[in-house]
Order: sequence, then C-alpha cells, then structure tokens
Amino acid sequence: MYEPLGQNIERKWWAIIKTKKLATFLALIILVSLFAYMTKMPKTGDIYTKIPYNTVSTYEKPNISEIFQPNAETTVATVTTLGTTTVLFEKVQFDINSTDVMVFLHIQKTGGTTFGQHLVRDLLLRKNCYKPKPSLKRFNCLRPNSHVESWLFSRYTTGWKCGLHADWTSLNECVHEYFYDLESKRNYYYFTILREPVSRYLSEYAHVRRGATWRTAHLNCQSNQYPSPLCFTGENWMGVTLDEFISCRKNWAINRQTRMLADLRQINCTGEGMLPEDQDRIMLETAKKNLLSFTYFGLTEEQEKSRLMFEYMFDMKFKVQFQMNNLTLASQMQLPEDKRNEIRKINHLDAELYEFAREIFYQRWESLVARGLVRD
Repeated sequence: MYEPLGQNIERKWWAIIKTKKLATFLALIILVSLFAYMTKMPKTGDIYTKIPYNTVSTYEKPNISEIFQPNAETTVATVTTLGTTTVLFEKVQFDINSTDVMVFLHIQKTGGTTFGQHLVRDLLLRKNCYKPKPSLKRFNCLRPNSHVESWLFSRYTTGWKCGLHADWTSLNECVHEYFYDLESKRNYYYFTILREPVSRYLSEYAHVRRGATWRTAHLNCQSNQYPSPLCFTGENWMGVTLDEFISCRKNWAINRQTRMLADLRQINCTGEGMLPEDQDRIMLETAKKNLLSFTYFGLTEEQEKSRLMFEYMFDMKFKVQFQMNNLTLASQMQLPEDKRNEIRKINHLDAELYEFAREIFYQRWESLVARGLVRD
C-alpha cells in the first residue's frame, strides 16, 4: 500500500525539520554549558583567585584554603640556577578602575610607615588620596570612577581592619571579607618591605624600651584568634634591657618577618605539638613561597631601587624620591660583635629569608637595568 506522493514528501520534510530542531536545541545546551564553565574559570591575571561563592551549597563561611590559591606564576617565572631561585620580573596589569586591590603587608620596624605615607601622599594619580577630615590620619584612596571603593588596603586607608600589623595568614582570611565580595572575583596584589634582621630587631627593642607596645596584635588563623604572647606584666615593658628582651623566647619580635610572611595554617597556627625544627622549616619554606607570590617587595636598605621597582611593577609614579634614614635608633646602638651575633643567631630564620629576598631583589633590579628600563 503506497502513500500518496504528497503525504510521503510531507512526512520526510517534517522528519528533517524535527531533526534540525533537535540539533539546534542540543547546540544551544552545549553553548550555555560552555559559557557557564568559562565564567567559573580563574583569570590568568589573578594573584589570588576565588571560587565563586555560589558553589557552596549553603550560606556558610567557605573554606579559606579552597577560596584563595596563591599562584606565584602569575607574577614571576622561576628557574633554578646553581641551586638558587632566579626570578624574571615582569609588570602586572593593575587596573585601578576595575576591582583590583593592592594589599600592603606592613611588618613592624621595616620602614613601612614611611612607605605607607608615600603611597597615600606622593603617588601621581588621576584622583589623589585625601583626608576626609584634616584631623584624621586616614586617607581615602578611591578609584577614579568610584566615590566609595578604595583600591588600596593599608594602615592609612582602611586602618587595621584585619588586626594590628596583620600577617599574611590573617590577611588571607580577612581582606576579602572587608570588601564584601565573596560572590565576585577580585585580583589582590600583595606587597611588603623587608629589612636586615639584626637592625630590625634592635629597632623593635628600642621601640618597646621607650614604652610602646603592640599588645593588641593577634593572629587570625582558621577562624580562630590567637593573642600575641606578652613578655611583661602591666601596661608596657618600658626600660627593658637588651638582655631581658633577648631572653624572652616567646617574643614575636624573634623571626618576626618569617612569621608574618609564613602560612601559619601549615603549623596548626601556633606550632603546638610540633618539633621546633619542623616548625621552623615549614615557616621558612612557606614564607619564601609567599614572598615569591607577592607582586612586589622592597628592601629598607634600598629606598630608591625599591621606589623604581614599584613604579615599574604597577606602572605608577611617585612625585618624590625616597630617602634612606641613616640615623635610626638601631644604627646608634653601639653593641659588641658577640651580642650582634647572638641576635643574629636567634633570628636565624629571618637571616635566611632576608638573604633569599636580597638575592631575588638584586636579580630583579639587574634584569630591569639590562633591559634599559631603569638606570643603575
């Protein structure tokens, strides 16, 4: 029994149309899925890349170690030469008009106060930082296209929002919460200043001896808060002798730079239950790793080189040159060599970290000089 010719043709065309509709529908599903996947992928320029908050099934605080994944390769390339790390220094695409944020990790007695003031007073910007009130120490450093959002997270802009002289571990858990942006991606560009360890330690001693303290400083680690250990009773440690200062081995002044740059989650925050040598090894390893992941770091002893390297890295200019202060309290202390060696010995982690940092710093400087980007 044959169908009429007209019905047969109609049936075939209808089958073709249905097939095309199905193919179009499947292609649309594939395109939508691909777009959703691509929007969740981290951008190659991210220094710290966030997993979108909506991937968490319930509205709970997500695992910080999953949200932030340090990626040193986004700012530096590393190769091994004669057992040392060689770093190829390349500028980043910091976008002050976007959501990018600079985060200044301010280590005590490294010249961070002076550097922080340069950032808010001396950068040449389309919209200069300003004080909302003359009596305030704090500045507003707002994006050129915003009246509310800051591009700089530092003492002089946001204050001590993550704690007094917050370390890397504390900042890593806190900075993103300050910006209330867990559902968006944001690039955080970390930087810091390092100083020769014996001079830094003596400067902190002089600071404490005259009655100043950081007694309210604390560590934020894995959603817990740990107060800084105190070596004194009462309000301060005014008049402390150097020997007394050295003898307090729980003092955070010892190896402070390493501790502040280390990932303290890797030692269960406080190192409790660990062998001292294991704790030291992990702190030093993670401090070096984090330093390499930083967009930039400077040296207290190299003010002008540090300025020029910052300008190159962020494509910004300061309106003043940086001056080295050679009349510090530490430089005026006349100490016998054996006492300096004793201080160097207890700060052995900082000594190794600083030598590592110096090597990287001068390699970066020489690479800029060789390419004609700065003058030596």
